Amino acid sequence: MATVTATHIVVPAELDFGDDAFLDSPELKELGGDLIEMHPGTLGHLAEVEIAYLWRKSCGKKSGAPVFGKTSKPSGLLTAFTSAEAVIWLSADHVAEAGYSARQIEALLFHEMQHVGVEEDEETGDRKIVMRSHDVELFYEDVRKYGAWEIMLQEAADAFAQAPLFK
Repeated sequence: MATVTATHIVVPAELDFGDDAFLDSPELKELGGDLIEMHPGTLGHLAEVEIAYLWRKSCGKKSGAPVFGKTSKPSGLLTAFTSAEAVIWLSADHVAEAGYSARQIEALLFHEMQHVGVEEDEETGDRKIVMRSHDVELFYEDVRKYGAWEIMLQEAADAFAQAPLFK
C-alpha cells in the first residue's frame, strides 16, 4: 500500500486561529488527494470534485460525544464566498485533546470524504454533489444482546472481521 502524507500534518493550536473559527489546510488537501489516488474504488469519484479542507478551532458535542469532523455541501450565503462543491473540516480541539496519531487523522479524513457522493441529475444529466449518510446505525447494546441481527449489522461484522488492527 502506498504511503500517504499524514505524517507531516500538525494540528493547529488555538492561538494559530486568532479570531478565526476555521483555517484552510493545504496539508489536509494534499492528504485528501493522496487518499483519492490510493482508494480509487472508494474515493475515485472525488477526483473532479472541488473540496475545501479546513481545521475548525473548536467544536462541541452531539448527543454527548465530541464531534471530530463534518462534511457539508455549501449552500446559501456560503456559495458567494467559495467555489468549493464540498467542505470538510476536522475539529482541532478534539483531535488534539484525543492525541490523534497521523494514522487516525488520515482515517478521520477518509471517513469524512466518504460523505461526499456524486450522482447524475436526472433532469439535466449534469453531475450533482450529494451528501451520503453512514452505512451503519447502531447501539452497542443491540449488538451485545442480539448480535448481528440484521443485514446492515452482518455487513458491519464482516468488515470488522477483515479490518487490520489499528495501532
